[in-house]
Amino acid sequence: MSRTIGSLSRCSMAGAALFSLAALAILCATPANAIPAFARKYETSCQTCHVAYPKLNTFGQAFRLLGYRMPGETEGQVKRPDVALGAASYKRVWPDAVWPGAIPQNLPLSLVANFQVQNSSQIEIEDGEVHRDTVNNDMIFPSEVALVVAGTAGEHVSYFGEIGFEQSVEAGMIEQEVGVEHIDIRFIRPIRNSMAFNVKIGSFQPELVSGFDHARRLTVANYDSMFGVSPIQSGGTEIVGGGGHHGGGGGISLPAVGRGIDLYGVVSHRFTWAAGILNGIGPGDATFDANSGKDTYVKGAYKWGGLAPDGSNAAVYAGSPKNWREKSVQVGVFYYRGDGKDIFFREEHDELGVIEVIFVEDPDYTRTGLDFNWYFKDLNIFGAYVSGDDDLRIYADSVTEPGEPGVFDPDESGTYTYKSWFVEADMVLGMPWLHGAVRYETVDLPRAEDGLKVQAYERATLSMTALVRANVKGVMEYTEDLNESRNYQFWLGAGIAF
Repeated sequence: MSRTIGSLSRCSMAGAALFSLAALAILCATPANAIPAFARKYETSCQTCHVAYPKLNTFGQAFRLLGYRMPGETEGQVKRPDVALGAASYKRVWPDAVWPGAIPQNLPLSLVANFQVQNSSQIEIEDGEVHRDTVNNDMIFPSEVALVVAGTAGEHVSYFGEIGFEQSVEAGMIEQEVGVEHIDIRFIRPIRNSMAFNVKIGSFQPELVSGFDHARRLTVANYDSMFGVSPIQSGGTEIVGGGGHHGGGGGISLPAVGRGIDLYGVVSHRFTWAAGILNGIGPGDATFDANSGKDTYVKGAYKWGGLAPDGSNAAVYAGSPKNWREKSVQVGVFYYRGDGKDIFFREEHDELGVIEVIFVEDPDYTRTGLDFNWYFKDLNIFGAYVSGDDDLRIYADSVTEPGEPGVFDPDESGTYTYKSWFVEADMVLGMPWLHGAVRYETVDLPRAEDGLKVQAYERATLSMTALVRANVKGVMEYTEDLNESRNYQFWLGAGIAF
């Protein structure tokens, strides 16, 4: 009964906040254009490519695959054309001259900032009793600031980069860090001007996971069931959460961001393929990859109906006032294989007051999965399923060199499998500036305690986004641990892009 009452009270609070947010949007919403880099280049609204930024509509997805060029682009669409780096005649005498290339007239920079008020609760349970119950109300101003640079450099080259500013609290002090989130260069249609083959090099989101886009999600909450699973512990997965990037933190699920080479293309307008090679678990003491082995992946997907992935039938959708709408379904399958040989993670275990140190190695790990994306008018339902296998090897602490892996323990070693999936429904709620999202995600944990299997990780997310302007938004979101309702987060936020 107490859980029900608590949930209802939080729902009432959420309902009141939602009403306020919607009222604010109604009062403030007037026609306006966003002004990030591509909106400036084409002098168009953010809604040309986004449902609600940063989530792309299908036209925006084609724009991205085409290397940030409009499907069927004409000179008249480009209001601020690039500056040529040499005469066009140099192309005719190549290789006896340098191919001219191009740069934008203005530095193609955009700034994205988000601000959040967060109410969260987190409990810890030991021996069936609550050991700690932490409730926190916090104003995170800003929660995120990103400087984004993206554009084209001539006919077949494009680029994307992002520098992120992050704040965290460490030992009572606010720590501020600036780091490169993404930076890549892309060679688009380099062979016979065909979209069947393209190349991306740098630090990027692999096309492997473009079907459930981590960087362009509508929600505040990450896809932790896909990107936040840490399987490298003795006995298999026990930690889920944190979203985040490729590797690090003693575990790897799928790469939200990776360093490597990504090959991808669109064949016969409807079939999309991708293959890549990435740095694996890392970094090492003096290298970006902790070993010489690399991770590899392949993916294939097919789309029925709607705008073709390469935008080849974009003329049908040109000028539509509801360009987020279509009737289509896309299904993809993928396979990922990683190499963690000679990379060891240290664990400490308290055995009746005695600290036991062991080392865990994951020399071979695979991820097999599928994803789908269904559009039906104002509704978009998408999701993914992943089966992960980790060949974990356990070593005792070395006697001769403490702090180093020692004797291999075959009894504790073995292959552990986790299964995770999520499904999300996003919808335009009657008006183009109001968007809702609901998501369920779960991870089946392989661990056992006292002979009993550990309860699966389950989380629900309910989110609402209101575009106060095309480039200004308000967000309200609630997430809950479905196994323990006192573990929840509630956000009220605002964002701007310019």
